Amino acid sequence: MVQLRRAKWIPLGVIVLGVVLDLVTPTDVTSAPLLMAAPVAAAPLLSLRGIIAIGVLAMAVHAALAWHDGTFGWQRGVANQLTLLAVTVLAVLINRSLEGRDARTRRVGDVRGKGLGAVNAVCADLGAFRYAADEAEDLPGLVAALERALLREGGRRGGQEQDEGFTTALIAEFADDLGVVRVVNRGHPPPVLLDAQGRATVLEPSEEAPPLGMSGLGTWWCPVDTFPFPPGATLICYTDGVTEARDESGVFYDASVRLPFLVHHRALIGYPASPAQILHLLIEDVGHHTGGRIQDDQALLALHRPPLPPHA
Repeated sequence: MVQLRRAKWIPLGVIVLGVVLDLVTPTDVTSAPLLMAAPVAAAPLLSLRGIIAIGVLAMAVHAALAWHDGTFGWQRGVANQLTLLAVTVLAVLINRSLEGRDARTRRVGDVRGKGLGAVNAVCADLGAFRYAADEAEDLPGLVAALERALLREGGRRGGQEQDEGFTTALIAEFADDLGVVRVVNRGHPPPVLLDAQGRATVLEPSEEAPPLGMSGLGTWWCPVDTFPFPPGATLICYTDGVTEARDESGVFYDASVRLPFLVHHRALIGYPASPAQILHLLIEDVGHHTGGRIQDDQALLALHRPPLPPHA
């Protein structure tokens, strides 16, 4: 997400570079071609309004530089302005095409992520989990059992589901004294750990692993990561319906940034937030971020470790 936010500054950086080059080069050298690259760079990165704003800014900057150099004529002035306008329109069309492709991809995902096929896959995983959770010696053994169950289910259905039926999974195991939590992440959004003071830590996996059901494409190491789970902490898990929620500018929702603010706000009004209240605040905040546009299903879970008694 941080990289995406930084990438959104690229179009503006191109314009700034064009200004610098124009000012340090002779007047017969124009930065118009570089300015024309700015709207194109904005096409996959910014919203429709952002692309238009970059295009207008590039046109204004070009006009100002040309007037400054005294070269604003038909060939180096009006013609370049028309070209910048055409490039901005082209960037808008590219953006709309990319958005349409993403929308089609999401609808394919929704079809395969819902309905009887999805129910069968979930039932297979849950059945395997209930059986293997008591029998498996460790988390990797449990994950292997889930993998085999999903592959059997995909083979039974055949077709596209056999090749592409996969399930993201986040499997957590707590120590007997609740002091640590051991996590296996198979392509799932990493959970966030909120400590008693409301500080957030993203429990990123030490090594990326693919979703369950993809072992037919190869084998991957399945790391088990151990994290502290201190008294008063809350482990918050959620699906990609939260992490992929976007505002009108295309910015993804970042729960690790928003959660500390939300729980501190709740604490300021007189009491710390309970797990149920944290989930309510999170769902409400995602809704505000997206402007009420539900883009995908959202499943959330909060697991709280009670604080130690005062005498402990």
